[in-house]
Amino acid sequence: MAVAILFGSLMFAACGGNSNSPSGIVKSAYTELQKGNYDKYFDIAIALTDRVSEDEKESYVNLITEVMEANGGLKSFEIQNEEISEDGLTATIEIKIVYGNGTDSTQKAKFEKKDGVWIAK
Repeated sequence: MAVAILFGSLMFAACGGNSNSPSGIVKSAYTELQKGNYDKYFDIAIALTDRVSEDEKESYVNLITEVMEANGGLKSFEIQNEEISEDGLTATIEIKIVYGNGTDSTQKAKFEKKDGVWIAK
């Protein structure tokens, strides 16, 4: 449960992803997490990283590292659904994640488009 709360509370910003779609942003972030690149994951996952001090970033990365190591890392993830509103301004992504220890969880990430950029709600 702590894992879902930890990762569910992180926000995604399009600036760090390789795509301008919500699912592309999520895929970029979780790919870095799966590789063990927690710094890169954090940079993609937390919106407005310029408002986070280096000490805060280090604390978050240490927490992510601790949680991932306690759960055997991220074995796999799958974007199960991407729902973009009819007006194209909001989206909800559902992600199933499986940890190395065999536990899994399903998380939702909500986005809104502001000035042409997808950001977390």
